[in-house]
Formats: sequence, structure tokens, C-alpha cells
Amino acid sequence: MNAPKEPVSLTAKCHQQQAQLNATLEQLTQELTLGAIKRLKAQILVLSEWLFSLNEDNSDLVLGQALTFPNAYLPHTNQAFCQGIIAAKFAHRQHYHGQHAKLLISSALTMNISLLLNGVSQKLFEQQKLTPQQLKQYQQHPISSAQFLNKYHVVEKSALSDIVSHREHLDGSGFPTKVSHQQLTANMRMLSLIAKFTELTSPRINRQGYRIKQALSYLLKYQAHYDIALLNQLITLVDKPLPGLIYKLNKIQHGLVSQVSHYTNEVTCYPFSIENGELQLDSETTTNEIDKQKHYTAPPSAISLRLINQCLNEFIDEPLEDISDHTQRLKPSDDLSLLLTELNAHIPDKETISDLIARQPVLGDQLVQYLQLQYPSSQFNSSFHALQMAGFSQAKPLLSRLALESQLSQFTFVGSAMLRQKINFTIAASQLIAQHCQQVLPHQLAIFVLLNLAPLYLERQIINSPRVKNTDISQCQLHHAYSIAGHNNNAKQAKISMALAKIWAPQAHVINALSSMSKPDNASAYERELIAAFEIALYITHHVFHHLSLKALVADNHLSAKLRQLKVKASALQNIINQSLTSQPMCEL
Repeated sequence: MNAPKEPVSLTAKCHQQQAQLNATLEQLTQELTLGAIKRLKAQILVLSEWLFSLNEDNSDLVLGQALTFPNAYLPHTNQAFCQGIIAAKFAHRQHYHGQHAKLLISSALTMNISLLLNGVSQKLFEQQKLTPQQLKQYQQHPISSAQFLNKYHVVEKSALSDIVSHREHLDGSGFPTKVSHQQLTANMRMLSLIAKFTELTSPRINRQGYRIKQALSYLLKYQAHYDIALLNQLITLVDKPLPGLIYKLNKIQHGLVSQVSHYTNEVTCYPFSIENGELQLDSETTTNEIDKQKHYTAPPSAISLRLINQCLNEFIDEPLEDISDHTQRLKPSDDLSLLLTELNAHIPDKETISDLIARQPVLGDQLVQYLQLQYPSSQFNSSFHALQMAGFSQAKPLLSRLALESQLSQFTFVGSAMLRQKINFTIAASQLIAQHCQQVLPHQLAIFVLLNLAPLYLERQIINSPRVKNTDISQCQLHHAYSIAGHNNNAKQAKISMALAKIWAPQAHVINALSSMSKPDNASAYERELIAAFEIALYITHHVFHHLSLKALVADNHLSAKLRQLKVKASALQNIINQSLTSQPMCEL
């Protein structure tokens, strides 16, 4: 029987990660071999995973440790590590999908790698005047870094454009290519802020690094360079008491922060003073109200690493599980499962339904908002009243769709906003197409459409795809769900759709229709209607988003067969497109 694992001190883990990164970078500077590059790639992968796995309190401690810029490591190591942890905190605050978050963190860790390789980072640390050649290398280092990382496959290709543009400014005053505004993605804007903040706070051989507030004041002074919303977010992430930092308690004492509670607005610290060069550290902690005006800085060298570890021994490395790729996260809550079951009952219990929907205010509000848009002349007194007005049998697929859409949207990535627009448009179109069906009702069709499109949110090649304005559908089967993202279906897609259907729409006709997608002739009339209406909605989405002409649409043999099946004429198809655009106007025309 295996013995239980001993808890790992977070400070010890943090120093271990810093030391491993430093050893990797030192080896790289001594000899640029394939072995050293492979070690770098592995270290960046491991460190990105670990930084992303930290919960908020633990990431605060790691950030506090990073901002001390220990003398034991290369200046480049300290700066890269600090950039990585700030990127991880940004990723969590932005609710990034795990794969996309780790790409951002990897970019932050490696975006200045060429400065290390060409020796410019050491020159900057020593505050030596750069030669014209070194100055040119500095101004071109984002491109040089991306070229190195691409040549040796250290990070994924989709991250390279962010690295190339990480020193650009919104007003076009950055480098190396002076792009601006709309050309800069959210990741580029974050990396630009992170790079400048860590550059300011990093100490040089003849000067201290900027204090946190000083660095933020500098960024605010030049706020035209940066995204102001992200700058405000950076302030909330770093301008606060962090475990391991110190602040002034009174004229003679400072406090070493050991615990922070933003719930009670209190900071716990160990008071200390330095008299005649000797450290006087209290053995008992004191608790004070958080003062936002205080400066939080690195502890003096008199406080040893061993002592800091003792003061922070309550922090244990307990990695969070990354659930962004798990279909398990898409399961309904217990209350929602009970509600959906009750709505499906032969004689639904109104009191039970009223209680269960009241326990889910967010979902209830979404239901009211949706129905208010559908029926602008109606008034809904409550979410239960909305359920009654929709009809319990019709409310079940509608609630399933709204709840699944909400859970799918928990994590963001580069193309998530556009993907969401396409899926919303496809659903809107399908509900209009359902009016031409003999058996299928609009909300039943909508949840079927979503079940087919939901796997797009879990597909690695879609999550990690770079920013591309126009999706290439020339090699796609246009009736495949993945075609709206420029891909064809695969076996994984079918398995995920089926797994979700068993949770959200376990009716036999839905399960059978999903099984019959490749051979609809074996399906029942109801199931064939589901499949045909879904595929027509996909074609309409291609027309609107991917510039496929209506003439080309109607000429497609697969689509024309589906139109004949549902008896949808060309004029009716144009009307469906127009109404869909009215209901979902936020799309790329």
C-alpha cells in the first residue's frame, strides 16, 4: 500500500522551479546544443503547467517571490519567471481555456530569449551602453526570439505572432514594426504590459528596481501605449500585499507579510526591525487593516530565505485541476438535473419547478431575457412565470440549450468570440428552418444543433489556432459541424456530441439522429428532419460568415436535396437568411 504523499511547501516548490529554469538558461548560454534546447522546451512546458495550476492565493505568494528578483539566479531568469507568473494571473482573470492560457504563459517565459542568447540582457543588467549593433539586436529581439522558438519548436506556432508583437504600442510607437490598435490582439497587449512592468521592476547592477507603485505610475503616465482596461487589471493583480513582501508598520518597524485576507480586508505579518545591522524579528504575528496606499517591496537581505520559508510555511503546493478540456465540466448541476427531470414528468409539480428554478437565478434571468426578445409584447413576472408561458414541455430543451451554452462559454481563447457568434447564428437560423418541419419543434432543433457544435469548444486545433480573419472552407464538407471553423468532422467530435446528448437531451430520436449523421437514410422521418434542418442552417452560416454566394448554395447537390426534403424554396431560404441576420446582427458580413 502506497504511503500518502507529504505536503510540499509552496516556497520550496517555487525556488525549485526558479532554480531549474535558471540551470536550463545557463546551459543554453554556455552551449547552444540540441540537448540544451530540448531541455528548455521541456522546462517551459513544465513551468507553464505549474504556473497555470496555482490558485489565486498561491499565485500571489509566487508573484511575491518572483518580485524579489533573487541574486542567486540570472537577471534574465528572474525577469522571465516574473513575466510567467503575471501572465498566469492574467489568464485566470480572463477565464482563458487551459490550452490557450499555457500558450500565453509560454510566450511570456520565452519572449525575450534572444536577448539572453546574444548577451544584450546582461549588458542591460550591467547598464552598459549598447553598441549600434546591440541596439539593433534589442529593437529586433521580438522577431529574433520568435525565429529561434519557431526553428526549434519550443512553443507552438500560434504563439509566435504574439511574441513578435509583444513590444508594440497601441499608438504605433513600439517596435519592431510599429503596428497599432486593431492589429494588436488581447495577448499582444497583455505581453506588452507584462514586458514593460517587469523591465521596470527588475533591478540593475547600479540601481534598485522600481517599486510596484512606481512602475504602475510610469505605465499610467504612458497609458496611450497600453490597453487601459488591461492596465487597470494589472494594478489589481500586483498592487496589493503579497505574501513574502514587506511594508512599513511605523517609524522603526516593518512587517513581513505572511497571510492576506481580502474577505476581511486584513493582512497578517511578522513585525521586524534592523538595529545595528542585526535583525530583530517578532515570533508573534500581528494583523492590520489593508492599506492600499502602502508600498510593498522585497524583503532586505538580512531576512534569509530560510526565515521567509518559515514565515510562509502554511502555504502548500496544491495544484488546481485544469478542467477546461473535460466534458465532465459540461454536466448540469444537481438542481438543474432535477428541474429538467421534473419538466419531463407526465404531470409536472409546479411548486417543485418553482423552487428549483428560483435556486438558479442566472439561468432564470437568461430564460426571461431570451423569451422577452422572442415575445417583446409579453411581460414575465418571474423565471417560473416564463417557464409557464413557454410551456413546460418546450421549456426543457430551451433550458438545456441556455445552460449548455453558458457552460461552454466559461473559457475563452483566440477565436472563441467569433465561434460563439457563428454558433448563435446557426441556432437562430435553425429555429426559423424548424417552421418548415412537420414534426421537429424549434427548441428541440436548437439543442440538437448545439450538441453537434459543442465539441468545437474542446478541439485543440481550434483552441490553439492563430488569429485568422477569413476561415478557409475550400477543403471542407459544408454539412460537417466542424466546417464553420475550417475543419472536417472526426471520430472525437461524434463521441463528444453523443456523450453530451446523453446528459442534456437523452431522448431516443436525438441519440439516433446523432448516430445517423453519416447515414441519414436509416433514420426515422423525425430524425431525418433534425439532420436536414441542422445542415441547412450550417450552409446559411457559411453564406453569411464565409461569403458563400446564395447561387452556389442552391447549386450544391447535398443542400438542394435537404431543401427538397423540407420543401424549402429558394425565396424562403433568402427570407430565413434575412430574419436570421435580424435576430443575430453581431456577425461578420
